[in-house]
Amino acid sequence: MALPSAIILFIVCITGSIFTYADEIMNFIHRPYSEVAVGASKQPVETILKTVRNRYPHDKIASMVAYTDKTKSYKILLYSEKNGLRSVFANPYTGQILGESCAHQFFYVIAHLHSELLLGQTGAWIVKIATVIFLILIITGIVLWCPNELTRKNWKNFFAFNHKFKFKRIVYDHHRVLGMYAAGVLLLLALTGTIMAFKPIEKSLVKALGGGRSEMKNRRAETETKAHLLNIIEKYSTVPGVEAMRIGLASRQENEIYKIAAGKEIGILTYSGAVHFVDKVSGEELPDQKGAVNAEVENMLMSLHCGKWLGSVGELLTFLSGIIGAYLIVTGVIIWWNRRF
Repeated sequence: MALPSAIILFIVCITGSIFTYADEIMNFIHRPYSEVAVGASKQPVETILKTVRNRYPHDKIASMVAYTDKTKSYKILLYSEKNGLRSVFANPYTGQILGESCAHQFFYVIAHLHSELLLGQTGAWIVKIATVIFLILIITGIVLWCPNELTRKNWKNFFAFNHKFKFKRIVYDHHRVLGMYAAGVLLLLALTGTIMAFKPIEKSLVKALGGGRSEMKNRRAETETKAHLLNIIEKYSTVPGVEAMRIGLASRQENEIYKIAAGKEIGILTYSGAVHFVDKVSGEELPDQKGAVNAEVENMLMSLHCGKWLGSVGELLTFLSGIIGAYLIVTGVIIWWNRRF
C-alpha cells in the first residue's frame, strides 16, 4: 500500500518543509520595499489603490496588508491569469509604488504542488489518498516499532543510533529512531492535512465548534459611498496587540463587507489575532459569530499544519519533521526492497 504513494508523499513532505518558512523568506525578500520615511499625513487608501490599478490594468487586487508601524509600506496583493500572484508595495504618505515581488507566486506554486501536485482536482484526490495512507503508516509504525517492554534499557537503546552495523542495519536504525522522534509532529501534520483535504470532515468540525453558514445578507448596492479605508485601518490600529491587518479587497457579490484579519502577525495563510467583519459603507464592525468561528477554525488548522502553533520552535519542528518524513519514505523503500529481493 505504501510503495505506490512513496513518490507522492516524498513531494508532499519536501514542499511542506519549504512552505514552513514562506513568511520569513518573503519578509526577507521584501525588505527593500518595506520601509518608508514618515510623512506629515497619509494619502487616502482608495487613491493609492487607484494608482495601483492604473499601473497594473490587467491585474485584480486581492487584498492589502497595513501595519501600525508608521515606517512600514502597504503591501498589496495582485492576481491575474497571465501573471499569477505578485505583491506591490506602496508608500502610504506619497502613494508612490516602491516595487513589486513575485515571491508570493513561487510559494503559491509550492502550496499547490503540496496539495494537488499541480494537477487540479485529480491531483488533489491523489494527495488526499496518499495523506490517508501516510496517516495509517504513522500510526501503524508507532505500534510496530515501539518496544514491547517499557524498560529504561529498552528505551535508551531504542532512541539511540548505532553506526557499527552494515548499511542495511544503519538504514533500519535510521528509519526506526528518526521515525519515533518525528512521529508526534508527523501525526499532527497528517491529521490536520486530512481534515483540511476532506471538506465534509472540516465542515463537521467547524459546526461542532459553533460555526456554520454566515447569516449576513447583501446589505447595500455597490454604488453607495463607502467608508474611507484609512479610517478603518486607523481604528483597528488602536486595538491592543494589533500590529498588522490584512483587508480582503476582492469583489464579492454576496455582501458589502470587509473581512479584516488583525493581530500581531499576518502571514501568507495564517494570522495571530482575530477576524473582523466591517460594513463597507458605515465602517462599523458587524457581528457574525458563525463567520468568526469559521475563520478561527480555518486559521487554527492552518497554523497547526504550517508549524505556527509554537512560534519559531513549532516552525523548526515542522520543517525538520517534513525532512525526516521524506527521509523515512526513502529508507522505508530501501527496507522494503531489501526484504522483497
